[in-house]
Amino acid sequence: MTVLKSVNILLRYLLFSFIFAVCLTLDITAATASSNVTNLNTNITISGWGEISLGISYKELQTVLSREYTWLRLEDDALQEFPGEQKRVLVKCVPNRYINDLHFQFHNGKLYLIRLLFAPEFFSYLKLYNKLKEKYGAAHEISYKRVSWYDDQKTLFLERDTSVRYIDRSVFPASNAVQTSTADKNNADYIKLILDSL
Repeated sequence: MTVLKSVNILLRYLLFSFIFAVCLTLDITAATASSNVTNLNTNITISGWGEISLGISYKELQTVLSREYTWLRLEDDALQEFPGEQKRVLVKCVPNRYINDLHFQFHNGKLYLIRLLFAPEFFSYLKLYNKLKEKYGAAHEISYKRVSWYDDQKTLFLERDTSVRYIDRSVFPASNAVQTSTADKNNADYIKLILDSL
């Protein structure tokens, strides 16, 4: 009986994935075929998530969290005083009902990466994609696993696991490799960047 349930769940997942891929393809095809959308939106500005801007200091992050996001709190072992000389620092927030994981990465005292993993029961991949498309326009790169937007200095990724990443390539120059012309190279560089940041 459990094998049949597993097969049933797998078939539902595959059907959902197929339907989503077809809908996303149709949406992309319609957007590029439209006479109003002849070029990608190159005039976008990616600043960060809400009131939390990339490039700010740890002290500024604490201020914004205490002022605007009282429902978010840093983990108990989060830094009380930011070590100015340390090259890379990871600061995490305590998970809550809506955000399963939220962390901030700093390089030389500046916030260069925000990663949010949204609770899929509240935020579907399609809901996040539609909201980001509404805000930033047509995506610059689309693959089965990820959609990305970028401006001159920052990159925004939406991934299949309902995670969103904001990266400031000007704060952490090695992350300039994140913006590439192919999704496979993009993925390899991004994985290397994250692994190097551990």
